[in-house]
Amino acid sequence: MKAAILIPVLTGKDAVGADAMAMARVLEAKGIDTRIFCESAENAPMPTWPADELLDFAGGANDLVIHHLAISWPKAREILKRCKGFRVVKYHNVTPAEFFKDYSSQHQAACESGRAELPAMVKLGCELYLGDSTYNIDELRALGVPRDRSGVLAPFHRVEEMVEAEADLELLRALSDGARNFLMVGRLAPNKAYLDLIDAFSACARMLDEPARL
Repeated sequence: MKAAILIPVLTGKDAVGADAMAMARVLEAKGIDTRIFCESAENAPMPTWPADELLDFAGGANDLVIHHLAISWPKAREILKRCKGFRVVKYHNVTPAEFFKDYSSQHQAACESGRAELPAMVKLGCELYLGDSTYNIDELRALGVPRDRSGVLAPFHRVEEMVEAEADLELLRALSDGARNFLMVGRLAPNKAYLDLIDAFSACARMLDEPARL
């Protein structure tokens, strides 16, 4: 058996990319020859191969192909159609396009296209569909994915890297001045609801009536 991870863009510090790379490491640790195939890679610590070469590597009846679905990428569906082995779709959710309506027409179009592709991805009848969460897999089940061929697999993470990282003592001292600290972890994007976060922080700061920082 050979295993291929299929993802449009592999980004080193992105949650979807981290999940894909961790999957590759787990499969490799099991003794399975594994490669990541994508269109491009950004700050990724692992080697990648062009998506067009996937079937040459893992196109056999005993091979495994895992597609990480998070945005529009018609090529993935065409590759999965031609696969002869075991096909897995890992669904990370395609962000509803309305979040980007007032911010980025490019992102809006990509999300609209991605969500429009979901029924076709379900109709492929892949051997297994996985979701990051119950919410995500329920979305695919509502489109027709059988319950006995679907399940939840939380994203792999790199917590051990955080545990081993050296503390930023200068930052810790700066944040230990008695003010209450609120931390938000996420990329700066409309669907992360930063405007709602600022409103909530403002309300908390007023109610607490003490120094606070976001």
